Amino acid sequence: MPPTGPSVEREIVLPVPAEEAWELLADDERLEEWLAPDVDLVPEPGTPLHVREEDGTERVGIVDDVVPGERLAFRWWPLDEPDRESTVELVLEPAVGGTRLVVVETMRSFGGPAAWGVRLQACAAATRLSSRA
Repeated sequence: MPPTGPSVEREIVLPVPAEEAWELLADDERLEEWLAPDVDLVPEPGTPLHVREEDGTERVGIVDDVVPGERLAFRWWPLDEPDRESTVELVLEPAVGGTRLVVVETMRSFGGPAAWGVRLQACAAATRLSSRA
């Protein structure tokens, strides 16, 4: 049963077209620019997800839903704490000046703040890095 507890919602306008914004969500190498240093994600429903954060914390999960170019949803939890499962929905929307990225994380119970504000700032920074390449 998916978590139905408290939710955290954050959004940011990325200064890139929707196609590039989607790459930031659906490509492992692009995810590693902003989500965590080590990400294994295939954007297909039912596939496993593995994330290793900078501090060594590992999260595992499963991709629940994908609408290419628009939406990625998954469940994840700390490797050693499966009872801390949360659902994450990342949605792309057209916006003036680029593409709006909205993230909603719903937790089973409040287990501390989700770090999405920092992650979204890193995602925006990744768009600036790719435009220089």
